[in-house]
Amino acid sequence: MLVAEGESLPYDDIFAQADNLGARIAEQGLLRKGDRAALMLSSSKDWLCAFIALCRLGVTVVLVPEGLDARMRDRMLADAGCAVMVDAAFLDDLPEQGAAMPGEIETAPDDLVLIAFTSGSTGMPKGVMLDQFGVTTGLRNMLLAGALLSMMERERGDGAIADMPRQMPSQPCTLLHAPFSHVSGYAQALLAMAVGGKLVVAPWANATQIAGLVAEHAVRSLSGGNVAAVAELLDLVERRAANLSTLATVNSHGARLSGTFRRRLRQFLPQVKIASGYGLTETNGAIAVSIDAGGEGAGLCHLLPGVEAKAVDADGNDLPDGAAGELCLRGAMLMRGYCGISDLPRGAWFPSGDLGICDDAGRSVRILGRVKNAVQGLERPVAIEEIEQIFEKEHGISEAFACISSNAIRPTVALFLIADTVEDGRLSRTTDMVRIALGQAWQVQTRLVEDVPRTRSGKVDRAALASTLSETAW
Repeated sequence: MLVAEGESLPYDDIFAQADNLGARIAEQGLLRKGDRAALMLSSSKDWLCAFIALCRLGVTVVLVPEGLDARMRDRMLADAGCAVMVDAAFLDDLPEQGAAMPGEIETAPDDLVLIAFTSGSTGMPKGVMLDQFGVTTGLRNMLLAGALLSMMERERGDGAIADMPRQMPSQPCTLLHAPFSHVSGYAQALLAMAVGGKLVVAPWANATQIAGLVAEHAVRSLSGGNVAAVAELLDLVERRAANLSTLATVNSHGARLSGTFRRRLRQFLPQVKIASGYGLTETNGAIAVSIDAGGEGAGLCHLLPGVEAKAVDADGNDLPDGAAGELCLRGAMLMRGYCGISDLPRGAWFPSGDLGICDDAGRSVRILGRVKNAVQGLERPVAIEEIEQIFEKEHGISEAFACISSNAIRPTVALFLIADTVEDGRLSRTTDMVRIALGQAWQVQTRLVEDVPRTRSGKVDRAALASTLSETAW
């Protein structure tokens, strides 16, 4: 069952409507196998029907993020080589009925299925080319991730997930707080259809709306919810303005969770476990999972079957277990390359851009942060996220956000601290400790703030944060 934009529809009806849409498109000769079509609809049953119809026609679906300005959108569509834009106007212009869906379209493992765009955190968003082999492997990984999370929780024996087989209703319900155009969005939709789960889609809902949907549909899992949205849910529970007793898991999608957030979660939603996954657009979703780990930055994520990982130094040399370096990944789930930029041969290693440590002969990884945000020139690279965690352990500091500035005489790690109360002496001692650890080449400066700029998805906007830096402001 799909619930989106006030409509509820069984998956059988979704597939029937998708067949009818595919027949109408084929009858008009608008698209054929191998064409690239931009899917530009809101996260609704129309999006899902169009997605299924295009895939069954052998069309490569270009996922266009919602809310883009026209200039950025046109640039991305040009990079992807789109032939047609499937939007509301496209659907309105089709005849109401088609004769019949064409026969089965023959596909090969190397056929492109999707082009999804990166977030653009390193510049312009890049079009990630995903083929049949990679997409189906990514879906298999998601199914394995769910099984692995259940096994991990059963070993602990004391969590909501461990009790799920006894408590679970006939159709488990997930609330998706991410658009279908995002890798976590379309992957969750495919997973729900594969296992027959109920999927409630509300990508831009606020905390009050999310709480209402959780209560109405007895939601057990919140997927794609950014940390800021979940923090607002905790505020509602603290004020007794929401009942989230059915909620069992929150998928943080690898986001770093502060100690304050985790303490509040344990206090107000003790039955909820954090299910964390590590993955990228380039990996077709999650490739490693953990339960209630990683929030403090030291949790281990267990790699899924068929995924290989290694850490390399700045020169590309392999590092031993326990050494921090850039994570490189390999497996069938990987992309084919970036549109118009580069190809990734099957079996090649993909440099993720993430700083991490491999353990257990490469079967587990610790994600430390981004390589480009790391302090270099030390015995090992230090992610700014690691520095943030040190400050968040200080009493009174709820969140810490760091960025690196090279505008000063010496490179500087600037920390923006959100705090209720903080002792100047303790803060000075922590700052001095970090300064000594980084060495004389680095400065460490702190500033108390009420909030920080965030992206639409709720993540801290480090580029905007860095743009506020000036020598006179500290």
